[in-house]
Amino acid sequence: MTTIEVRESGYGAEVDLTVHQAASLTSSKIVSVAPIEAGRWLVAGTGKVGVAQIDDITLRVTPKLPIGRIFYLLGFGRRFEWRDDLVPYDTATDLVHVLADAFVRQADRALGRGVIQGYVERDDELAVVRGRMRYREQVTRRFGQITPLLVRYDDFTIDVAENQLVRAAAKILRTVPGLDPIVTRMLRAIMQRLDDVSDLISGQPLPTWRASRRNAHYDTVLWFASMVLKHRSVDLPAGAVEVNGFIIDMATVFEDFVTAALTDS
Repeated sequence: MTTIEVRESGYGAEVDLTVHQAASLTSSKIVSVAPIEAGRWLVAGTGKVGVAQIDDITLRVTPKLPIGRIFYLLGFGRRFEWRDDLVPYDTATDLVHVLADAFVRQADRALGRGVIQGYVERDDELAVVRGRMRYREQVTRRFGQITPLLVRYDDFTIDVAENQLVRAAAKILRTVPGLDPIVTRMLRAIMQRLDDVSDLISGQPLPTWRASRRNAHYDTVLWFASMVLKHRSVDLPAGAVEVNGFIIDMATVFEDFVTAALTDS
């Protein structure tokens, strides 16, 4: 297993790589890779930060800015204020590990006060009537058959948008290599507690939710979840190398900050 650590920008690091490893790093688009001599390559940051597992390489890209500054940029325009008490080490340089630590702490606090439940409309096929019959579909799809009955009903469940977002963020952060074992266990516990919550479908819009007294205690963890879900992606062509982990494009963060600042002005 090879571990490479570089800064977000700058000269980079000279490392020994095979041709296959160099090609995998290049395909990831997280860093730039240039040959120096036989078996020796220059790996440099391209404005992205985070941690990723690429084949047998663990890649860590550290940011130029302090962690607090980055969270200020991320939260600007969303009325979120970064506080030092959200994590115990605001001077850390590993953004993703700080984000994961803060997320699990806020998730544990929110879920500890009660897992949100709500009514969700379900379409189902049952042997008995529950809720409302879907008469048109019963006639056109079942051609007069009595059972199963096509029904629509409101189900009081934890499978609501807020819990779907929290579970999806925990699932993404679990792919980050080298997390603190305590954080890893807490992520696993979060997913187990939300085991009856549906997984989000890749490529589909994220579920929406509306702030209310019912979900007020989820406010901070939902902010962290939205950061994870928004900045998780690495654009790769079809058939490219698989990348597991969490990467933030700092150019996108700065663009969002400028957009929010100009909008406020």
